Amino acid sequence: MATSPQPAVTPPLGTGINRQVTLPPCILTTGDLRKLFLLLQQKASEATSKQLAAMTRPPNQTPAEFEQLKTLIRDSMALVVRLQAQRGAWTGSTMVQPLNDDQLPDGVTRIDFDSAFWFRSRFNNLSPDNSFVVTIDLARPTILDMGAQPISNASTANVSGTDVTWANGLCDELTHFFKQSASRRGWLHFQLSYTVLLMLFGFPLSFDIVYYLDRLVRHRSALPEALSVAIYVYVVLVATFFFRIVFNYARWVFPKVELNAPRQHIGVRHRVAITTLALMVIGVLIKAILKFFGIG
Repeated sequence: MATSPQPAVTPPLGTGINRQVTLPPCILTTGDLRKLFLLLQQKASEATSKQLAAMTRPPNQTPAEFEQLKTLIRDSMALVVRLQAQRGAWTGSTMVQPLNDDQLPDGVTRIDFDSAFWFRSRFNNLSPDNSFVVTIDLARPTILDMGAQPISNASTANVSGTDVTWANGLCDELTHFFKQSASRRGWLHFQLSYTVLLMLFGFPLSFDIVYYLDRLVRHRSALPEALSVAIYVYVVLVATFFFRIVFNYARWVFPKVELNAPRQHIGVRHRVAITTLALMVIGVLIKAILKFFGIG
């Protein structure tokens, strides 16, 4: 049985660099995706040229076999874009066409740009000297996520290369590219955003609710003090629970990385709803603060 030729291009020992770039909060269009594809296609082509230039023909290999191997490697290092849609459907291609408006799947949740997808598949999971994987995570967080910290976004660029200049240059270009589409809502996705908002708004809002509840209870019934305290603690917990749901809803409406394209973005009614809720919370807190200082 004939076997696939193995590339004698990866030395057993060497030096290089691995870098990971976390993509910033941004709003992308299909035009941005096509520009990114062309940028990465050029960098993949440079990686291919460096790979082929580093190859030497083994003594036991004929020139024809060597050229055949080089052709296989050249084809295996073509940039692959893979789009993951809802319900598990996906589309993959080495062409830019799937990123056109009329061909983009409904509800895209993830886009991967991989320069070594076919190389790993054809050469026993080996990686070329220089490669990258850029992941754009478009999945929206779950509104009922109640973990200690909300689920983080997986939008990253992983670059690996024996050519340090090539790897660093690609990272710099990607950083510059995504900064051009940066979103003003990035603060919502910082690691400590929820904790800060909870301290500034969540707890004060729950205390204001307890204040009015206490006045209502005292006028209508005489509960034991221990029971009253237990009820107030429970009310604070419930209030912070709903505050977390509102926070998750805001992150769902305004995701860290958003694709502004037909059949992709959330309707305006959700943005109006979360904005209205935020204004209501701020209004209640301002009213409570003014009353605390005897104003109004």
